Amino acid sequence: MIVDFDQLRHHLQHLNRNWLRGWCGQRALDCIGLSRIVPIDFIICCDYGQDISELAKQITVFSIEQSNFVRENWSNNHLEEVFAGELGQRFEKFSRLTRQRYLCYRSIRYLEKLQHQDAAKHQLAAAPLDLKNYFDNKLILYKKLPELKLRVVPGEITRISQVNFNQLSKRYDLPFVIQLPIGSSGNNTFFIYNEEEFRRIVPRLQKTEFKVARYLPSYSLNVNAVLFRGKVHISAPSVQVIGVSQCANRPSIFCGNDFGATARVPIKIIEESYRVTTILSRWLNSEGYRGIFGVDLLVSDDKLYAIEINPRMQNSTDVLTISQIRKNQIPLIGLHLLEFLPENPFTPVAFEPYQLQQGAQIILHNLERKRVRVGGELKPGIYKYMSGDIAFQRKGISLLEDLSPGEFIVNCGVPFKNQIVEKGAPLLKIQTNDLVLQDDLIHLNEWARAITSNIYKRLHLSEPDRNLQQPADRI
Repeated sequence: MIVDFDQLRHHLQHLNRNWLRGWCGQRALDCIGLSRIVPIDFIICCDYGQDISELAKQITVFSIEQSNFVRENWSNNHLEEVFAGELGQRFEKFSRLTRQRYLCYRSIRYLEKLQHQDAAKHQLAAAPLDLKNYFDNKLILYKKLPELKLRVVPGEITRISQVNFNQLSKRYDLPFVIQLPIGSSGNNTFFIYNEEEFRRIVPRLQKTEFKVARYLPSYSLNVNAVLFRGKVHISAPSVQVIGVSQCANRPSIFCGNDFGATARVPIKIIEESYRVTTILSRWLNSEGYRGIFGVDLLVSDDKLYAIEINPRMQNSTDVLTISQIRKNQIPLIGLHLLEFLPENPFTPVAFEPYQLQQGAQIILHNLERKRVRVGGELKPGIYKYMSGDIAFQRKGISLLEDLSPGEFIVNCGVPFKNQIVEKGAPLLKIQTNDLVLQDDLIHLNEWARAITSNIYKRLHLSEPDRNLQQPADRI
């Protein structure tokens, strides 16, 4: 019987003997908590920064960004590029060496092909991509909510040939919200405040249905859950940081989450988040979905609305995993791994309801609305805000470090000096055990605003110099 984290780790490490274990996700450092459960032997990722460069001295890293030195607004779809060209040839040679298990943020078509060709040598801990894509579709969820008897944000599914700005602004007032069927981190969600903004996105609406909905003043919750042997287990939610001006230049962009702030959420809302997630999990289970998933929820006027299913790991999952490890709990991600291990499908697990968790992260993006060059130097590691500035304290890579109150970690692909960053792309993360949100659960508190502003200034973003040489130490 597995009753706590230490027993889970021992069991999983035993089952994974004689396998190479690889993390596959757009962000290399999303596997830090996972690596304390099952050691990671190699990483397949999009991003690459100073902290990942240090990690690459210990384990093999296959990174798109390491090859071209350009930070893009990476999505999970970019991961397919790892397996193309010279980088793909390098991975193909590497993957011939031994049996490999891929611990995936979400499944990858190339890896599914390897598993199909030789399941004794290649195994994925992830829901099949076709099933993931089905539940990722926001329009499918929106149509399903009434059938599940769940609350629906007023809106409609339509095509651009059937509506115009005047109709929509009268029907839903300003601003209203437009969502494309597929999109993560807010990248295909648009808040429409005027006709000019509507016209700007019309070309993106030409070939697909989309959702139009009323804008509801609200804060946002995120839930992590796992379907383990057909039963759902749900974590305490975090409060999401969405579109804050210090971190992103669009109001829909995901900018982090704060688990500690959940203590300010009314208990009836937390209980409702469990109820809604449970109902959604039954739908996922009926369609054959297994493993970890997430749900995004809006809270407006004391009413809770499900707006998105994330049929995969989430940006919040690693912070949650680290919090659960620190409490010696069985992490959700551990149940996800057990669900996909064929050797021991009937291992009994004593699973207890989760307490509130601790930890917060802020994702800082390029705010300049253009491609930029990083002109300043900022080391990854542990910092403290003192006398109006941030001061480096010591090395550190994650919230597993022993942080004092007021300390925070700068991590997750911290860019090199002279690195090129595309418009809107993420620059780094700020992670802390302290609260980052105000009491309204929407805006950053004064401390978080101050450290975010100082970090952004330290990066000194400016127009790129075409003749600039790339630094040699990035490899």
